[in-house]
Amino acid sequence: MPKYVRNIHTETDVSSLINEFIEAKRLRGLSDFTLNADKFTLSKFFEHYTGKLQDNLAIKKAVQEFLMGKGNAYYNKQLSIMNQFFTYCLTEGVKKGNPCDDFKYRKTTNRIIDYDEQTIKQILKMPNQRTFSGFRDYVFMLTMLDTGIRPYEAIQLRISDVQENTLRVRAETSKTRTERYLPITKQCLQAIRKLIAVRHETWDKKGVVFCGCTGEPLHRKSMQLRFVEYSKKLGINVTVYHLRHTFALWYIRNGGDAFSLQKIMGHTTLEMTRTYVNIAMTDVRKNHAACSPLRNFLGKDKERVGKIE
Repeated sequence: MPKYVRNIHTETDVSSLINEFIEAKRLRGLSDFTLNADKFTLSKFFEHYTGKLQDNLAIKKAVQEFLMGKGNAYYNKQLSIMNQFFTYCLTEGVKKGNPCDDFKYRKTTNRIIDYDEQTIKQILKMPNQRTFSGFRDYVFMLTMLDTGIRPYEAIQLRISDVQENTLRVRAETSKTRTERYLPITKQCLQAIRKLIAVRHETWDKKGVVFCGCTGEPLHRKSMQLRFVEYSKKLGINVTVYHLRHTFALWYIRNGGDAFSLQKIMGHTTLEMTRTYVNIAMTDVRKNHAACSPLRNFLGKDKERVGKIE
């Protein structure tokens, strides 16, 4: 336990403390995406709470108010960020005790979105391929459906990451901070190369593949907002991450195995991969029930139950 407590009162001091916390996590190799999410959450919380940092009871009440009404997954994510921050404050001698200690994490279930083949074809028709932004979105969709890459990893792909038969996800852009190579089909590779070919000649030759109309990198929310517009036109809520779900489900349905899917998706354990396998296997079980050769030999099941001798 720390032997002293630093005097942190002003908004500037809290901001500095947040920056110290973020830099400490950066040294542990966490991605910019994670660090930005942490900083955003903490900044929003301290806009809500303007009292003293040493007042654990007041902070505890503020945390409860801040988390109120949030879905279980988002609740857990934000609680985890604040819990880590106050633990950091404790070890740095800024506080005595962690006001988040009494909060419990909620049970969550992984909600996988499963689109049928017709819906996916309709989604692919949404972008206007006669414009640069529309064709970019179309190729982005193809890349998601072909490789299962995470959306944030996709928008950071550089031209040099597009290789002959694979896409390279660099360690600094990967959620798990490990480099991986994603297999890619000829059709998707051709589309990506065409997108690169139509770039303006003055744009950065080493820039990102999925850029804005003036060659600048996209903000991580830019593609999300584009999908909001496509959803309105389609009448179905479609997000960029749903395409990652679609890849995983159809990969298994088309004969892929769980272990190769785990490597492609970048899952650190098989737990999440099994979720996709279980959903996809529901179709297999239904097909087996309808198509098993045993039905030919014993006849179809009868609905009536008679006396058993």
